[in-house]
Amino acid sequence: MAELIMAQMAFDPDRVRSAMSEQKVTQADLAKVTGLNQSAVSNLLNGSRRVKVEEAETIYSFLGIRRNPEVQQVPIIGLASAGNWREAILGRGGTMPVPPNVAGPKAFAVEVKGDSMDRIIPDGGYAIVDPDQVQLFNDKVYLIQNGEHDAQVKLYRSNPARFEPASSNELHGTYYVGQEPVRVIGRVVWQGAPL
Repeated sequence: MAELIMAQMAFDPDRVRSAMSEQKVTQADLAKVTGLNQSAVSNLLNGSRRVKVEEAETIYSFLGIRRNPEVQQVPIIGLASAGNWREAILGRGGTMPVPPNVAGPKAFAVEVKGDSMDRIIPDGGYAIVDPDQVQLFNDKVYLIQNGEHDAQVKLYRSNPARFEPASSNELHGTYYVGQEPVRVIGRVVWQGAPL
């Protein structure tokens, strides 16, 4: 059932009709390649019949239509702290889906451990980090690293320049820019949490 819903959301009859017109492909031609009758193809194109995954794939392939990715898979590379400075732990493995065009091609995910960012990213949630976005903007979240190569996720505030928690726990501290060497690894562009 989920596959049927995804196919319906991904199938674009306007793109199909446009490609058919450009290539002079008829509904009868689509009926032959899909194994459907011409009436069923007509119903797919006017939206009165649900399209199945394999039908959508066959039609798109036959017409040379490239699908826009519905999700981008980013690698999960390890753990990062949301609390005290902690050594970043690499080697977690797996991938995490994010909407397309949210993160750059070098983006990665880290599992966030701690409650210093629990108003934005819960303990055990995932932060999607784009290392191509290191310029600091007020009220954006960043993965940062200190001189000891420990990393954590923090919210940047610009006046005065600082990285601070976004937490329900008042025990977490703020790091002022210049207080100690800090390198911005990348901006957190998306977050997800286990259900």
